[in-house]
Amino acid sequence: MFATLKQVVGENWHWRRQVWNLAKIDLVKTYRGAALGKIWLFAKPAVYILVFWVALKFGLRSSSDVNGKAVPAVARRRCVPVVLHVRHDYYRQ
Repeated sequence: MFATLKQVVGENWHWRRQVWNLAKIDLVKTYRGAALGKIWLFAKPAVYILVFWVALKFGLRSSSDVNGKAVPAVARRRCVPVVLHVRHDYYRQ
């Protein structure tokens, strides 16, 4: 087992420059036609994190009960079309 692990680590170390060059070429090809170029490498994950943070922090807060079950604020405010099998006049109570 350790011999195989040693062999794998040794091969990875031997080919490290080749792997690095292939990774750089792939990144250049991926972002070559993008409007912001290499900035997307950091901007895209940052935007994903921001969207999830906003959705989980503000959009999906449980704020009221419907038939004893919590309803997300997004569904209660009807900001996003959500199918709920509840009468509309129930929200006015």
